Amino acid sequence: MKNKPGRQGGFHLPPPVRDTLILIGQWTVVTAGIFAWWMGLQLVISLFAVNVWHVTFRQILWRSVVLTALSGATYLAVILRRGRKSGDGAEE
Repeated sequence: MKNKPGRQGGFHLPPPVRDTLILIGQWTVVTAGIFAWWMGLQLVISLFAVNVWHVTFRQILWRSVVLTALSGATYLAVILRRGRKSGDGAEE
């Protein structure tokens, strides 16, 4: 059985599906990094401000989740806006 020209075998996704999966993966990795940033930033601040800012780890975790949700939603809006500008169907 011969392969079709230009195909090397295996499973190939259509370009729109592949691009969508890449964007989802990119958003997930960036959002995880944002969470690590917020968590680390608050932990360092809590160490330096130990006598002023009385906070528990649970509060830091909750604040990190909320800040990550806000940052992730903003990043998603930027991704969607960029996609709409570049793929608005006005190609000739």
